[in-house]
Amino acid sequence: MNIISYHRTATPKECFDENSVILQCIKCEQWAYENKHKIIQRYFDDGFSGIKKISPSLQIILDQLGNPKQCYQAIVITSYSRLTRDIQLFTSIVKTLTSHNVVLMSVTEPNLF
Repeated sequence: MNIISYHRTATPKECFDENSVILQCIKCEQWAYENKHKIIQRYFDDGFSGIKKISPSLQIILDQLGNPKQCYQAIVITSYSRLTRDIQLFTSIVKTLTSHNVVLMSVTEPNLF
């Protein structure tokens, strides 16, 4: 399956710890390889809070949904908290993805759908 990966840190401190976007990317790459998926694009938001806002790269992903050139079936993240920490926003994003037949997958948590 063709998938994209999304990586976000909230604070400058996280840019250099176990939540760094580089380590998130490595975890997603390993997971994709083990599950026979191909990551065709990577999106990064370094130092952007996930509280009550859609980050710039996530907005790009959402804006591309429904585009005839969209050639991915899923988005992989290291954990659901990397998408957003606001439950209402999370639910809205997942509904939007689902309406475009895009699955959200987490490397470290069970798939919700």
